Amino acid sequence: MKRCAIYARRSTEEHQGASLDTQRASAEIFAQEKDWQIVATFVDSGVSGSEFVERPGLHGLRRLCEGGGCDVVLVRALDRIGRDTLRAVEFVRDLGERGVELWAYATGAQVKADDPISIFTAMAVSLAGDLETRALRSRITEA
Repeated sequence: MKRCAIYARRSTEEHQGASLDTQRASAEIFAQEKDWQIVATFVDSGVSGSEFVERPGLHGLRRLCEGGGCDVVLVRALDRIGRDTLRAVEFVRDLGERGVELWAYATGAQVKADDPISIFTAMAVSLAGDLETRALRSRITEA
């Protein structure tokens, strides 16, 4: 049985208040369907996807993976890991090098660090999130 860590993130407190609960519940159902044992759940609330330094949940997940504490990381989508294209793809690569699988329950697909098409798709999804974050910042600054 694979050991699974769940990671959930939402950007702001006022936006989609139930988002974290929904992400956890959906991930738990997906893990149960795959017959994975959930060993940990990490959460970052009120943290932008472009932020990679001040993310205690993500850092905890990274430490668990580095210590060999899980076989699978489960997220809703790659943008939960982050909306900074380079850092998100680097995170996926680091997991793969440690033998940890990354799965997105929204698509039901594994993001494979050693598959060029999977990495390209991950980069495209992450880039779209990155562009949206930058556009939002620009609109806020302009206003």
